[in-house]
Amino acid sequence: MVYVNLFSGMFRAFSLLSQYQFCAGGTISGVLYGMKFPTGRLGRYTPFLVGGIAGSLADLMYGYNVACIREVAAEREYRHKGGTKREH
Repeated sequence: MVYVNLFSGMFRAFSLLSQYQFCAGGTISGVLYGMKFPTGRLGRYTPFLVGGIAGSLADLMYGYNVACIREVAAEREYRHKGGTKREH
């Protein structure tokens, strides 16, 4: 019988995916900047895309290093003790 530890990474994933503030801020600021200064081949959409992508990356980094530090530490401790996602 295989015991699958479903909760080891699930809380970390939920915590990381609950971060959205930088993506929203980057997207809104990109839209405003694109409306004021349309540049590039895509015109108004270039700052919007860059702001959204940069905000998404910032959300992941913030979540992993600040907001979800307890979940990440628990996952590291679990793996350090010899645990894996699947235990026999």
